[in-house]
Amino acid sequence: MALNTEYRVRGFKLTRLEEERIDRQVKSLEKRVANFPDPRLELVFDEQANPRTVRVDLRLALGPLGGHLVSHQEGPSADVAGKAAIGDVKRQLERRLANQRGEPSFGVPSRRFGADQRQADDAADEESDEYDEITDDDL
Repeated sequence: MALNTEYRVRGFKLTRLEEERIDRQVKSLEKRVANFPDPRLELVFDEQANPRTVRVDLRLALGPLGGHLVSHQEGPSADVAGKAAIGDVKRQLERRLANQRGEPSFGVPSRRFGADQRQADDAADEESDEYDEITDDDL
């Protein structure tokens, strides 16, 4: 389904360029949540006075019975903070989907090796175990 998006801006106005950049990020997120029933995205932009930064509070509801993904980010402009918040939610969503697929872990470097590398590492471990079993009596 289409992603229902709501923007709230407090204390300033978004420029046309910032809106376009944020919309581009939202569209990339929309592709990832297309299979969820009635996903809703809420972005709240709030300008901080000192130092001048923009805070973004993002909440993604994955349907009426689904969970919620939340991110709070700050940046020098609305589009930078929005990009950081949407990127954070994308990572959370990927972790959630990996967990639903039943993957034993997420982002473990050893899983990035190919099957050949894992077999070579296992063979090397077996050889080192053989050397550990040799005692003084064997000499």
